Amino acid sequence: MTTTTLKPLHERRVLIVEDEVDTAQRIARVLSHRGGAQASCAMSLSAALELLKEGPAPDVIILDHNLGDGIGTTIACGLRKRSEATSPKIVSFSAQPPETILSTCPDPSTFDLILTKGETSLDELVRQLGLLFGR
Repeated sequence: MTTTTLKPLHERRVLIVEDEVDTAQRIARVLSHRGGAQASCAMSLSAALELLKEGPAPDVIILDHNLGDGIGTTIACGLRKRSEATSPKIVSFSAQPPETILSTCPDPSTFDLILTKGETSLDELVRQLGLLFGR
């Protein structure tokens, strides 16, 4: 008898916005293999904005704070101005402390989750994302 484990992000579309290629690929690999997500990566703010225009819309966006051409908060604040019903979940996953992230964002409710790299394992990231979707 075979037991199938339901992955917490089964078929969720995840956009990872991270300017460090190795980090972005590692996050995508873990979210895909352990979480079941359909993960894609954008290595800059401009690349992320282009992907968001082209669609399909992701279910969740994972943002680094310091990107080569801007800060992740720019995407978060722009998306929250849209209808809340159509906005993806927004997660800050950065080495910057939460206070720094929030200091660049006028509305703290912009982020559904703020996690700190180095303090949060990728397994914990998968678990936390699953909780955002009630799994």
